[in-house]
Amino acid sequence: MIDASINFDWTGLGRERWTIIKNGLTLNVTWEEVPMSLVEQKIIDRLIVEVFGEGKTTVFKTEKVDKIIFPQEFLELVEKNGKFKFLGWYNNFNLTESLEKAKKINRPMTLIRRK
Repeated sequence: MIDASINFDWTGLGRERWTIIKNGLTLNVTWEEVPMSLVEQKIIDRLIVEVFGEGKTTVFKTEKVDKIIFPQEFLELVEKNGKFKFLGWYNNFNLTESLEKAKKINRPMTLIRRK
């Protein structure tokens, strides 16, 4: 098992914000990767969800130390393991949009299967 995130954009770590409004509730979501050690490729993976509704505000926050690996490292691990076959990288959870042809990387997905 690999407990790491594959980082396809080595020029910077991610941060995204979005808002969801549903059933009288407003959720503000913030996700970010904060560098801890670039040498060890360790980051803090942080998710904050602010829920506004019925006159109350509730904040949920989770943080975990994560390791980022790069695509070439992942392929090497798959090859050395020998139990899996690499099938491809895909963009936006869409199996018809290969990551190699993507103009912008968004929600990448990695597919492997057992041999």
